[in-house]
Amino acid sequence: MVTFDRRHFNARVYDLILQRIIRGDYRPGEKISLQQLADELQISRSPVKDALTKLHGAGIIDITPQRGHYVHVVSPQELQDLFEFRLLIEVYAAKKAAGSGRRHDLRRLEKILADAAPLVSRKGVKDIIRFSDLDSAFHLEIVRMAGNATLTKGYTDAHFHMHNFGTQFASIRRRAGEAHAEHHEILRALKSGDAKRIEGSITHHLEMVRRNLMISAEK
Repeated sequence: MVTFDRRHFNARVYDLILQRIIRGDYRPGEKISLQQLADELQISRSPVKDALTKLHGAGIIDITPQRGHYVHVVSPQELQDLFEFRLLIEVYAAKKAAGSGRRHDLRRLEKILADAAPLVSRKGVKDIIRFSDLDSAFHLEIVRMAGNATLTKGYTDAHFHMHNFGTQFASIRRRAGEAHAEHHEILRALKSGDAKRIEGSITHHLEMVRRNLMISAEK
């Protein structure tokens, strides 16, 4: 039986289902049985339904009348749109952050990369999930450095959809080392303050991520 702190009960159920989707336990297009999940967790249907409804609102779950809940399948066009959106925000935020004089913020990026380094060569599920979390944290920190709360909120929502790809983890397994090296180049570009270098490093990294996700999605 799964035990939850009652103060955060629904949030924990939400997080548990989301982690299963991220991990690939539930694949894109797969049906999630509300009753089966409630029985498995030995809880009532209500918190499970609440979690699935919130995931639907976030674009992670599709709800089909009379049929049930399904993991949303991200189309190639949707993926392309998300990457274009991310590219615009990350490049703008990085250039603004580099020119703001808040260079002490870069230490947080260094810490994220240091934490990710031991995970690069590991292939376990928990290691891959942790590496993915740090990857997300790296990009989100760049956007936060711009000091624009509205920009950060919009980016967070878009980046959240990226985790709807269970195939993301196949991509990470294949190129964790390359991604980590690309993050280091982005950090060096930020430290240099060179706008063209910043844009080039972020554009290259996101394009490589996009290509590899497309490869994984097609398999």
